Amino acid sequence: MIRTGKPAVLVFFTQWCPQCKTYSRVFHDPEIVALSRRFVMIRADRDQEDALNTRYAKGGSYVPRSMFLREDRTVDWSIRGSNPE
Repeated sequence: MIRTGKPAVLVFFTQWCPQCKTYSRVFHDPEIVALSRRFVMIRADRDQEDALNTRYAKGGSYVPRSMFLREDRTVDWSIRGSNPE
C-alpha cells in the first residue's frame, strides 16, 4: 500500500440507488474537485465490497454514505455533515 500522508474520503454507493447517482454529481463540481486533491478519494460499491462495507457500517450500511478516514484507516468521527441523521 502506498502511504500518502493524506486522509481519505470513502464513499459507499450502489448501482441501483437513485440518490447515489445524484450524489455522485457533486464530485464533478470544480470546487469539490479542487478540494478533493487534499484527500485520497475512494469509491466503493456496497454490494460488491461486503467486507469493507461491514467494517465501516458503524452507523448503518445505508447509501450513499461518506466518511473521512485517517491514514491508519480509522474513521475520523469528528468530521460530520450538518444533518444529524
